[in-house]
Amino acid sequence: DDGVTWSAARAVVSNGDMRPYVKVDGDGGSGIALAFTDGHPDELTSSVRFSRYTAGELRGADGRLLGALADGIEAGQGDLLWDGPATGTSGWVHDVAVGPDGLPVVVFATIRSTTDHRYHWARFDGTSWVVRELGPAGGTVATGGRERSYSAGITLDHDEPSVVYLARPGSDPAIAEVERWTTRDHGASWVAEAVTSASTETNLRPV
Repeated sequence: DDGVTWSAARAVVSNGDMRPYVKVDGDGGSGIALAFTDGHPDELTSSVRFSRYTAGELRGADGRLLGALADGIEAGQGDLLWDGPATGTSGWVHDVAVGPDGLPVVVFATIRSTTDHRYHWARFDGTSWVVRELGPAGGTVATGGRERSYSAGITLDHDEPSVVYLARPGSDPAIAEVERWTTRDHGASWVAEAVTSASTETNLRPV
């Protein structure tokens, strides 16, 4: 009824008392792509995962059934893009998009330390997930010792997720600049160009 009344809230992705973080994109039809962590990277060594909603069900990118939307799923059931415990490095999802070919793409950051974050681009190729490291993202952009996992930010062009916008330190390490990265070979190689340069104030969260 156009938002006048709503059903009761219910969990779609759960992980005990942890707080999964999620990004969402419609696929242009009846499906919804979800990329999520199993918690906050400062509270556990978090992984990055994926699921797709369609016709009342949550499924992996390869179509395998994970569970009914009405029941929700545990975070660990989703496709694994980054294994936090195995690598000893937390991941934090930044964006998800479904390409014109119907295949999902996810960008996320990994947190090696407060001064060393890395950006990653992951694409499902129809059979499996291929994850590419794009490079250094700088460190946390938060001040006062809080939120060590806050990266400058990376986002996808949702019409064409072979295009990425990201922020990272420029010639002045204290100032993040925005760059546009493009790949024509599914992430094997990239062309980067500046969107901002010689900024006097930092540029964050290009989404």
